[in-house]
Amino acid sequence: TIWHLVFDGVSDGAVGIGLEVVGAAGRVVRAAPRQRLVTIDGEPVRTAAGRSLAVDGALGPRAHDAHLALEHADQ
Repeated sequence: TIWHLVFDGVSDGAVGIGLEVVGAAGRVVRAAPRQRLVTIDGEPVRTAAGRSLAVDGALGPRAHDAHLALEHADQ
């Protein structure tokens, strides 16, 4: 799993480029890694273009805890 920590005002291009680069690399090896967008508080952010960007959860006090919480949410 690859985590992308995003904040209000994130550039749409930066998020898109990050997701596309990792996705393309995953397709090359035929096993695209799971990607998650997280914020400090788990709330959606507003991109620089003014769009609302939903996230998968909060980073939490420890990244490992956030990972476990999101893994359980998938089930």
